[in-house]
Amino acid sequence: MQKILIPFDGSAAAKRAVQFVADTFKGQAGVHVYLLNVQEIPAFFDDFGNAHLMSEMEPQLIEKGRKVLLEAAEVLQQAGVPHQLDATVGLVAQTIAQQVEALDCQSVVMGTRGLGAVAGLVFGSTATKIVHMVHVPVTLVK
Repeated sequence: MQKILIPFDGSAAAKRAVQFVADTFKGQAGVHVYLLNVQEIPAFFDDFGNAHLMSEMEPQLIEKGRKVLLEAAEVLQQAGVPHQLDATVGLVAQTIAQQVEALDCQSVVMGTRGLGAVAGLVFGSTATKIVHMVHVPVTLVK
């Protein structure tokens, strides 16, 4: 079975990545997609060690991530591509890389630019980090 991870933040590029996978694997057997939304830990929580506040916010952030994933899930559902949703909180690139390994994914498909505040010069900073952090093929969709 081919396992594909799609980091999904709701951005236009992430939507195109989901559509690319839906079009490519429509009706094919032996493919399973993991849709992952990672809600970034706000910087001030790290800076001040506000673990208590973070634990109170985490369920709300995860719920926000689940809502974001519903649009992507609908596209895959309509294409008949088996998928699973996961929303979590953490450092985006590191969490994506950890999930690729934990789920034993064979590839990552993601948009080149997400919703992050700081973008790379050619690709988004998260996409650039993922390309360097994972040991599986990464398909970047413009």
